[in-house]
Amino acid sequence: MGNVSLFFGKVLKYILLLFASAILGVVLLYLVYLIPSERVKRNADRSFEELSREFSHPTLDENNKYLSTLDNFTDSMMISNSSTEREGYSKLLSAISGTHDNVYNLLFVDRRTIEHEKHTYDYTRYWHGYQIIIRPLLCFFDYSGIRAINTVVFIAALLVAMIAVYKKIGLSHSAAFLFTVISLYPPGIMCSLQNSCMYYILTVSVAIFCMVKRKYYNYVFLFSGIATAYFDFLTYPVLVPCILLALVVSEDDHSVWSILLKMLKYFFLWGSGYAGMWLLKWIVVYMIWGDQFLDSLVSAINTRSGSGVLSNVQVLPVIFKYFSSTITLPLVVLSLCYILFQVAAMIKKGMNKEKLYKIPLILIMPLVVITWMLLTKEHVWVHHFLVCRNFGVFYFCFYLLFAFLAGNKIKDISDQSVFP
Repeated sequence: MGNVSLFFGKVLKYILLLFASAILGVVLLYLVYLIPSERVKRNADRSFEELSREFSHPTLDENNKYLSTLDNFTDSMMISNSSTEREGYSKLLSAISGTHDNVYNLLFVDRRTIEHEKHTYDYTRYWHGYQIIIRPLLCFFDYSGIRAINTVVFIAALLVAMIAVYKKIGLSHSAAFLFTVISLYPPGIMCSLQNSCMYYILTVSVAIFCMVKRKYYNYVFLFSGIATAYFDFLTYPVLVPCILLALVVSEDDHSVWSILLKMLKYFFLWGSGYAGMWLLKWIVVYMIWGDQFLDSLVSAINTRSGSGVLSNVQVLPVIFKYFSSTITLPLVVLSLCYILFQVAAMIKKGMNKEKLYKIPLILIMPLVVITWMLLTKEHVWVHHFLVCRNFGVFYFCFYLLFAFLAGNKIKDISDQSVFP
Protein backbone atom coordinates (compact mmCIF):
# COMPACT_ATOMS: atom_id res chain seq x y z
CA MET A 1 0.00 0.00 0.00
CA GLY A 2 2.86 2.34 0.85
CA ASN A 3 4.49 1.83 -2.56
CA VAL A 4 1.20 2.56 -4.34
CA SER A 5 0.75 5.79 -2.37
CA LEU A 6 4.34 6.76 -3.15
CA PHE A 7 3.81 6.09 -6.87
CA PHE A 8 0.64 8.17 -7.10
CA GLY A 9 2.28 10.87 -5.02
CA LYS A 10 5.07 11.12 -7.59
CA VAL A 11 2.60 11.14 -10.48
CA LEU A 12 0.67 13.96 -8.83
CA LYS A 13 3.91 15.88 -8.31
CA TYR A 14 4.82 15.57 -11.99
CA ILE A 15 1.35 16.73 -13.04
CA LEU A 16 1.57 19.74 -10.75
CA LEU A 17 5.03 20.56 -12.12
CA LEU A 18 3.63 20.38 -15.64
CA PHE A 19 0.78 22.77 -14.80
CA ALA A 20 3.20 25.07 -12.96
CA SER A 21 5.46 25.09 -16.03
CA ALA A 22 2.55 26.03 -18.30
CA ILE A 23 1.50 28.85 -15.96
CA LEU A 24 5.08 30.09 -15.73
CA GLY A 25 5.36 29.90 -19.53
CA VAL A 26 2.29 32.11 -19.98
CA VAL A 27 3.47 34.57 -17.32
CA LEU A 28 6.92 34.90 -18.94
CA LEU A 29 5.35 35.52 -22.36
CA TYR A 30 3.06 38.14 -20.87
CA LEU A 31 5.93 39.88 -19.07
CA VAL A 32 8.04 40.28 -22.20
CA TYR A 33 5.04 41.80 -23.97
CA LEU A 34 5.03 44.55 -21.35
CA ILE A 35 8.27 45.76 -22.97
CA PRO A 36 7.44 48.90 -25.02
CA SER A 37 7.06 47.97 -28.68
CA GLU A 38 8.66 50.99 -30.36
CA ARG A 39 12.27 49.97 -29.92
CA VAL A 40 11.46 46.30 -30.55
CA LYS A 41 9.77 47.17 -33.85
CA ARG A 42 12.65 49.40 -34.92
CA ASN A 43 15.19 46.57 -34.64
CA ALA A 44 12.70 44.09 -36.09
CA ASP A 45 12.31 46.27 -39.19
CA ARG A 46 16.09 46.44 -39.56
CA SER A 47 16.18 42.66 -39.23
CA PHE A 48 13.60 42.23 -42.01
CA GLU A 49 15.66 44.50 -44.28
CA GLU A 50 18.72 42.34 -43.64
CA LEU A 51 16.81 39.11 -44.15
CA SER A 52 15.24 40.36 -47.38
CA ARG A 53 18.76 40.67 -48.84
CA GLU A 54 19.29 36.95 -48.32
CA PHE A 55 17.81 34.37 -50.65
CA SER A 56 15.06 32.21 -49.22
CA HIS A 57 16.70 29.34 -47.30
CA PRO A 58 20.29 30.20 -48.28
CA THR A 59 22.91 27.45 -48.19
CA LEU A 60 26.27 28.06 -46.49
CA ASP A 61 28.04 25.03 -47.97
CA GLU A 62 27.06 23.31 -51.21
CA ASN A 63 28.92 20.18 -50.06
CA ASN A 64 26.64 19.94 -47.03
CA LYS A 65 23.44 21.20 -48.58
CA TYR A 66 20.86 20.03 -46.07
CA LEU A 67 22.52 20.88 -42.76
CA SER A 68 23.94 24.18 -44.01
CA THR A 69 20.54 25.51 -45.13
CA LEU A 70 19.40 28.48 -43.05
CA ASP A 71 15.68 28.73 -42.40
CA ASN A 72 15.50 32.51 -42.68
CA PHE A 73 11.82 32.21 -43.53
CA THR A 74 11.02 30.87 -40.05
CA ASP A 75 13.56 33.24 -38.47
CA SER A 76 11.56 36.11 -39.98
CA MET A 77 8.39 34.62 -38.54
CA MET A 78 10.02 34.31 -35.11
CA ILE A 79 11.11 37.96 -35.18
CA SER A 80 7.66 39.02 -36.39
CA ASN A 81 6.00 36.94 -33.65
CA SER A 82 8.24 38.63 -31.09
CA SER A 83 7.48 42.16 -32.31
CA THR A 84 3.87 42.09 -33.55
CA GLU A 85 0.89 43.06 -31.43
CA ARG A 86 -2.32 42.52 -33.34
CA GLU A 87 -4.87 45.30 -33.26
CA GLY A 88 -7.69 44.48 -30.88
CA TYR A 89 -5.64 41.91 -28.95
CA SER A 90 -4.61 42.37 -25.34
CA LYS A 91 -0.97 41.95 -24.31
CA LEU A 92 -1.74 38.46 -23.02
CA LEU A 93 -3.57 37.40 -26.18
CA SER A 94 -0.74 38.72 -28.36
CA ALA A 95 1.73 36.77 -26.25
CA ILE A 96 0.03 33.40 -26.62
CA SER A 97 -1.40 33.69 -30.14
CA GLY A 98 1.87 33.69 -32.11
CA THR A 99 0.71 36.64 -34.18
CA HIS A 100 2.97 37.50 -37.11
CA ASP A 101 2.84 39.45 -40.34
CA ASN A 102 2.78 37.76 -43.73
CA VAL A 103 6.38 36.59 -44.07
CA TYR A 104 6.29 36.90 -47.86
CA ASN A 105 5.50 40.59 -47.41
CA LEU A 106 8.39 40.93 -44.98
CA LEU A 107 11.02 39.15 -47.08
CA PHE A 108 10.01 39.15 -50.71
CA VAL A 109 8.77 42.59 -51.68
CA ASP A 110 8.31 41.51 -55.29
CA ARG A 111 5.66 39.01 -54.12
CA ARG A 112 3.46 41.40 -52.11
CA THR A 113 0.01 39.94 -51.55
CA ILE A 114 -2.98 41.57 -53.16
CA GLU A 115 -4.67 44.32 -51.18
CA HIS A 116 -7.58 42.36 -49.72
CA GLU A 117 -5.46 39.39 -48.60
CA LYS A 118 -5.03 38.82 -44.88
CA HIS A 119 -1.72 40.34 -43.73
CA THR A 120 -1.54 39.17 -40.11
CA TYR A 121 -1.77 35.58 -38.95
CA ASP A 122 -2.16 33.71 -35.68
CA TYR A 123 0.05 30.64 -35.19
CA THR A 124 -1.66 29.40 -32.08
CA ARG A 125 -0.76 25.73 -31.81
CA TYR A 126 2.86 26.44 -30.78
CA TRP A 127 3.97 27.97 -27.51
CA HIS A 128 6.48 30.34 -29.17
CA GLY A 129 8.51 30.36 -25.98
CA TYR A 130 11.54 31.71 -27.88
CA GLN A 131 9.85 35.12 -27.60
CA ILE A 132 11.02 35.45 -23.99
CA ILE A 133 14.57 35.55 -25.38
CA ILE A 134 14.14 37.28 -28.74
CA ARG A 135 11.81 40.12 -27.73
CA PRO A 136 14.17 41.50 -25.02
CA LEU A 137 17.13 41.12 -27.42
CA LEU A 138 15.25 43.11 -30.08
CA CYS A 139 15.25 46.05 -27.69
CA PHE A 140 18.99 46.40 -28.27
CA PHE A 141 20.00 44.37 -31.32
CA ASP A 142 18.89 43.62 -34.85
CA TYR A 143 19.21 40.23 -36.56
CA SER A 144 22.96 40.52 -37.23
CA GLY A 145 23.58 41.44 -33.59
CA ILE A 146 21.51 38.52 -32.36
CA ARG A 147 23.44 36.20 -34.67
CA ALA A 148 26.73 37.43 -33.19
CA ILE A 149 25.45 36.84 -29.65
CA ASN A 150 24.20 33.42 -30.66
CA THR A 151 27.67 32.47 -31.90
CA VAL A 152 29.29 33.36 -28.57
CA VAL A 153 26.60 31.60 -26.51
CA PHE A 154 26.81 28.54 -28.80
CA ILE A 155 30.50 28.09 -27.97
CA ALA A 156 29.98 28.75 -24.26
CA ALA A 157 27.12 26.24 -24.03
CA LEU A 158 29.19 23.59 -25.82
CA LEU A 159 32.14 24.08 -23.48
CA VAL A 160 29.97 23.87 -20.36
CA ALA A 161 28.29 20.67 -21.57
CA MET A 162 31.60 19.07 -22.57
CA ILE A 163 33.22 19.89 -19.23
CA ALA A 164 30.21 18.49 -17.38
CA VAL A 165 30.31 15.24 -19.40
CA TYR A 166 34.07 14.96 -18.86
CA LYS A 167 33.80 15.47 -15.09
CA LYS A 168 30.99 12.95 -14.69
CA ILE A 169 31.74 10.23 -17.25
CA GLY A 170 35.09 10.78 -18.91
CA LEU A 171 37.13 12.14 -21.80
CA SER A 172 35.91 9.70 -24.47
CA HIS A 173 32.29 10.63 -23.87
CA SER A 174 33.11 14.32 -23.82
CA ALA A 175 34.90 13.96 -27.17
CA ALA A 176 31.95 11.95 -28.50
CA PHE A 177 29.62 14.78 -27.54
CA LEU A 178 31.86 17.34 -29.27
CA PHE A 179 31.98 15.31 -32.50
CA THR A 180 28.21 14.85 -32.33
CA VAL A 181 27.73 18.61 -32.16
CA ILE A 182 30.11 18.97 -35.12
CA SER A 183 27.87 16.52 -37.02
CA LEU A 184 25.01 19.03 -36.53
CA TYR A 185 26.96 21.59 -38.61
CA PRO A 186 27.58 24.39 -36.07
CA PRO A 187 27.59 27.34 -38.55
CA GLY A 188 24.04 26.39 -39.52
CA ILE A 189 23.03 26.69 -35.87
CA MET A 190 25.00 29.84 -35.02
CA CYS A 191 23.44 31.76 -37.93
CA SER A 192 19.87 30.55 -37.41
CA LEU A 193 17.38 31.23 -34.63
CA GLN A 194 15.21 28.33 -35.77
CA ASN A 195 18.06 25.83 -35.64
CA SER A 196 19.32 27.07 -32.26
CA CYS A 197 16.40 26.25 -29.96
CA MET A 198 16.97 22.50 -29.75
CA TYR A 199 20.74 22.94 -29.57
CA TYR A 200 20.45 24.95 -26.37
CA ILE A 201 17.92 22.56 -24.88
CA LEU A 202 20.39 19.75 -25.67
CA THR A 203 23.47 21.39 -24.15
CA VAL A 204 21.64 22.68 -21.07
CA SER A 205 19.94 19.30 -20.50
CA VAL A 206 23.22 17.39 -20.87
CA ALA A 207 25.03 19.79 -18.54
CA ILE A 208 22.33 19.55 -15.86
CA PHE A 209 22.13 15.77 -16.25
CA CYS A 210 25.83 15.56 -15.50
CA MET A 211 25.68 18.01 -12.60
CA VAL A 212 22.91 16.39 -10.55
CA LYS A 213 22.51 13.17 -8.62
CA ARG A 214 20.72 10.23 -10.18
CA LYS A 215 17.61 10.77 -8.06
CA TYR A 216 17.02 13.98 -10.05
CA TYR A 217 17.20 12.37 -13.50
CA ASN A 218 13.40 12.12 -13.58
CA TYR A 219 13.18 15.90 -13.48
CA VAL A 220 15.87 16.37 -16.11
CA PHE A 221 13.85 14.30 -18.60
CA LEU A 222 10.51 15.84 -17.61
CA PHE A 223 11.71 19.43 -17.91
CA SER A 224 13.68 18.82 -21.10
CA GLY A 225 10.43 17.58 -22.66
CA ILE A 226 8.57 20.63 -21.34
CA ALA A 227 11.28 22.97 -22.66
CA THR A 228 11.19 21.29 -26.07
CA ALA A 229 7.45 21.86 -26.42
CA TYR A 230 7.80 25.43 -25.15
CA PHE A 231 10.70 26.65 -27.32
CA ASP A 232 10.91 24.39 -30.36
CA PHE A 233 9.23 24.67 -33.77
CA LEU A 234 9.24 20.88 -34.37
CA THR A 235 12.83 20.84 -35.66
CA TYR A 236 14.84 17.92 -34.23
CA PRO A 237 13.19 17.22 -30.85
CA VAL A 238 14.13 13.55 -30.34
CA LEU A 239 17.83 14.41 -30.33
CA VAL A 240 17.63 15.48 -26.67
CA PRO A 241 16.02 12.42 -25.02
CA CYS A 242 18.08 10.01 -27.12
CA ILE A 243 21.39 11.66 -26.21
CA LEU A 244 20.38 11.70 -22.53
CA LEU A 245 19.33 8.04 -22.67
CA ALA A 246 22.66 7.13 -24.26
CA LEU A 247 24.39 8.78 -21.31
CA VAL A 248 22.17 6.77 -18.94
CA VAL A 249 23.31 3.55 -20.63
CA SER A 250 26.93 4.70 -20.42
CA GLU A 251 27.01 5.38 -16.71
CA ASP A 252 24.73 2.59 -15.46
CA ASP A 253 26.33 -0.81 -14.88
CA HIS A 254 23.25 -2.72 -13.76
CA SER A 255 21.60 -5.54 -15.73
CA VAL A 256 20.08 -5.12 -19.18
CA TRP A 257 16.53 -5.25 -17.86
CA SER A 258 17.26 -2.80 -15.09
CA ILE A 259 18.73 -0.27 -17.53
CA LEU A 260 15.96 -0.88 -20.06
CA LEU A 261 13.26 -0.19 -17.47
CA LYS A 262 15.00 3.03 -16.50
CA MET A 263 15.21 4.05 -20.16
CA LEU A 264 11.48 3.43 -20.62
CA LYS A 265 10.69 5.41 -17.48
CA TYR A 266 12.87 8.35 -18.50
CA PHE A 267 11.58 8.42 -22.06
CA PHE A 268 8.00 8.29 -20.75
CA LEU A 269 8.74 11.26 -18.50
CA TRP A 270 10.24 13.20 -21.40
CA GLY A 271 7.25 12.33 -23.58
CA SER A 272 4.84 13.31 -20.79
CA GLY A 273 6.51 16.69 -20.44
CA TYR A 274 6.58 17.18 -24.21
CA ALA A 275 3.03 16.02 -24.99
CA GLY A 276 1.58 17.45 -21.78
CA MET A 277 2.96 20.93 -22.45
CA TRP A 278 1.56 20.85 -26.00
CA LEU A 279 -1.81 19.68 -24.71
CA LEU A 280 -2.06 22.43 -22.11
CA LYS A 281 -1.39 25.08 -24.78
CA TRP A 282 -4.04 23.56 -27.01
CA ILE A 283 -6.57 23.55 -24.17
CA VAL A 284 -5.92 27.24 -23.48
CA VAL A 285 -6.20 28.15 -27.16
CA TYR A 286 -9.36 26.05 -27.61
CA MET A 287 -11.00 27.90 -24.73
CA ILE A 288 -10.35 31.16 -26.62
CA TRP A 289 -10.80 30.22 -30.29
CA GLY A 290 -13.04 27.15 -30.00
CA ASP A 291 -13.74 24.83 -32.94
CA GLN A 292 -11.90 27.07 -35.38
CA PHE A 293 -8.61 26.19 -33.66
CA LEU A 294 -9.57 22.51 -33.30
CA ASP A 295 -10.21 22.17 -37.03
CA SER A 296 -6.86 23.76 -37.91
CA LEU A 297 -5.07 21.55 -35.34
CA VAL A 298 -6.53 18.31 -36.72
CA SER A 299 -5.64 19.42 -40.24
CA ALA A 300 -2.05 20.20 -39.18
CA ILE A 301 -1.63 16.83 -37.43
CA ASN A 302 -2.93 14.98 -40.50
CA THR A 303 -0.58 16.97 -42.74
CA ARG A 304 2.54 16.48 -40.61
CA SER A 305 1.93 12.75 -40.29
CA GLY A 306 1.74 12.44 -44.08
CA SER A 307 -1.78 11.02 -44.17
CA GLY A 308 -2.65 13.19 -47.17
CA VAL A 309 -0.82 13.42 -50.50
CA LEU A 310 2.30 11.81 -49.02
CA SER A 311 0.54 8.75 -47.63
CA ASN A 312 2.09 6.47 -50.28
CA VAL A 313 5.61 7.91 -50.09
CA GLN A 314 8.33 5.49 -48.97
CA VAL A 315 10.11 7.37 -46.20
CA LEU A 316 12.95 4.94 -45.38
CA PRO A 317 14.86 5.62 -48.66
CA VAL A 318 14.43 9.34 -47.97
CA ILE A 319 15.78 8.90 -44.45
CA PHE A 320 18.80 7.03 -45.82
CA LYS A 321 19.40 9.78 -48.37
CA TYR A 322 19.26 12.47 -45.70
CA PHE A 323 21.59 10.56 -43.41
CA SER A 324 24.09 10.05 -46.24
CA SER A 325 24.13 13.81 -46.78
CA THR A 326 25.43 14.35 -43.23
CA ILE A 327 28.57 12.28 -43.88
CA THR A 328 31.15 14.92 -44.74
CA LEU A 329 34.93 14.72 -45.11
CA PRO A 330 35.77 16.70 -41.91
CA LEU A 331 33.39 14.52 -39.90
CA VAL A 332 34.85 11.34 -41.40
CA VAL A 333 38.38 12.48 -40.46
CA LEU A 334 37.34 13.32 -36.89
CA SER A 335 35.48 10.03 -36.55
CA LEU A 336 38.47 8.05 -37.79
CA CYS A 337 40.69 9.80 -35.24
CA TYR A 338 38.23 8.87 -32.49
CA ILE A 339 38.00 5.25 -33.69
CA LEU A 340 41.79 4.90 -33.98
CA PHE A 341 42.22 6.20 -30.45
CA GLN A 342 39.71 3.64 -29.15
CA VAL A 343 41.24 0.83 -31.22
CA ALA A 344 44.66 1.69 -29.79
CA ALA A 345 43.16 1.44 -26.31
CA MET A 346 41.69 -1.97 -27.20
CA ILE A 347 45.04 -3.21 -28.47
CA LYS A 348 46.74 -2.05 -25.32
CA LYS A 349 44.18 -3.33 -22.79
CA GLY A 350 42.11 -5.80 -24.79
CA MET A 351 38.46 -5.60 -25.68
CA ASN A 352 36.14 -4.98 -22.74
CA LYS A 353 33.66 -7.86 -23.11
CA GLU A 354 31.86 -6.84 -19.91
CA LYS A 355 30.29 -3.88 -21.75
CA LEU A 356 29.04 -5.84 -24.77
CA TYR A 357 25.58 -6.20 -23.23
CA LYS A 358 25.11 -2.44 -23.58
CA ILE A 359 25.36 -2.48 -27.38
CA PRO A 360 21.71 -3.50 -28.01
CA LEU A 361 20.60 -0.81 -25.55
CA ILE A 362 22.56 1.86 -27.40
CA LEU A 363 21.09 0.73 -30.73
CA ILE A 364 17.58 1.49 -29.45
CA MET A 365 18.17 5.23 -29.80
CA PRO A 366 18.65 5.29 -33.61
CA LEU A 367 15.46 3.21 -33.87
CA VAL A 368 13.63 5.90 -31.89
CA VAL A 369 14.81 8.52 -34.41
CA ILE A 370 13.66 6.42 -37.38
CA THR A 371 10.29 5.80 -35.72
CA TRP A 372 9.85 9.53 -35.11
CA MET A 373 10.59 10.27 -38.76
CA LEU A 374 8.10 7.65 -39.91
CA LEU A 375 5.43 9.23 -37.69
CA THR A 376 6.15 12.73 -39.02
CA LYS A 377 6.44 11.80 -42.67
CA GLU A 378 5.40 15.12 -44.21
CA HIS A 379 7.65 17.08 -41.89
CA VAL A 380 10.61 14.89 -42.89
CA TRP A 381 9.83 15.30 -46.57
CA VAL A 382 9.44 19.10 -46.51
CA HIS A 383 11.86 20.19 -43.77
CA HIS A 384 14.90 18.05 -44.53
CA PHE A 385 17.21 20.88 -43.44
CA LEU A 386 15.74 20.59 -39.93
CA VAL A 387 15.20 16.88 -39.38
CA CYS A 388 18.72 15.91 -40.51
CA ARG A 389 20.04 17.06 -37.16
CA ASN A 390 18.21 14.16 -35.51
CA PHE A 391 20.96 12.01 -37.01
CA GLY A 392 23.30 13.36 -34.36
CA VAL A 393 21.89 10.48 -32.30
CA PHE A 394 23.36 8.01 -34.81
CA TYR A 395 26.82 9.52 -34.50
CA PHE A 396 26.76 9.76 -30.71
CA CYS A 397 25.70 6.13 -30.34
CA PHE A 398 28.31 5.06 -32.91
CA TYR A 399 31.08 6.74 -30.90
CA LEU A 400 29.85 5.22 -27.64
CA LEU A 401 30.00 1.72 -29.10
CA PHE A 402 33.76 2.10 -29.52
CA ALA A 403 34.07 3.66 -26.09
CA PHE A 404 32.36 0.60 -24.57
CA LEU A 405 34.52 -1.86 -26.50
CA ALA A 406 37.68 -0.03 -25.51
CA GLY A 407 36.68 -0.28 -21.88
CA ASN A 408 36.94 3.46 -21.17
CA LYS A 409 36.90 3.93 -17.45
CA ILE A 410 33.65 5.37 -16.17
CA LYS A 411 34.08 7.43 -13.06
CA ASP A 412 32.52 6.26 -9.81
CA ILE A 413 29.22 8.15 -9.91
CA SER A 414 27.01 5.90 -7.86
CA ASP A 415 25.02 8.90 -6.60
CA GLN A 416 27.31 11.88 -6.88
CA SER A 417 26.77 15.20 -8.56
CA VAL A 418 29.63 16.76 -10.49
CA PHE A 419 29.59 20.01 -8.58
CA PRO A 420 28.85 19.63 -4.86
